Amino acid sequence: MKLTKNNRLWIIIFLVSFLFLLWGNQYLPVTDPVESNYALTAKEMAESGNWLSPTIYGHYWYDKPIMIYWLTAASYRLFGFTSLASRLPSVLAGARYSPGCCCFSGAPPCAHGKWSGDASPGRESSVFSLSPHHGMVP
Repeated sequence: MKLTKNNRLWIIIFLVSFLFLLWGNQYLPVTDPVESNYALTAKEMAESGNWLSPTIYGHYWYDKPIMIYWLTAASYRLFGFTSLASRLPSVLAGARYSPGCCCFSGAPPCAHGKWSGDASPGRESSVFSLSPHHGMVP
């Protein structure tokens, strides 16, 4: 794959969004009751090796689709049981969504290499990534 101007733009948008969303996560402990339920479920999954049936405190817990537990448990295996590791899958998903936001606005390469109207990929992705709601709801 040749690295074109459009591809570089998407990579830059992804990296800026990723760094913005990642910034400070290692300093904020997992204290929210809902977030701690998901983190603890993934921790039990990583420790027990049971990747099919998520459990919390020894009871089956089918609150979310299993993919988020798999990604968080894999993050725990790679980086240890830290606050940063528990939030890393959500940060990656949020950073990946920023270039997608540009794509829905009609920016290239989704619009066949042409700008549609005055759509600016930097504007759409920055509005999305910098919105407080996006940072609060992983």
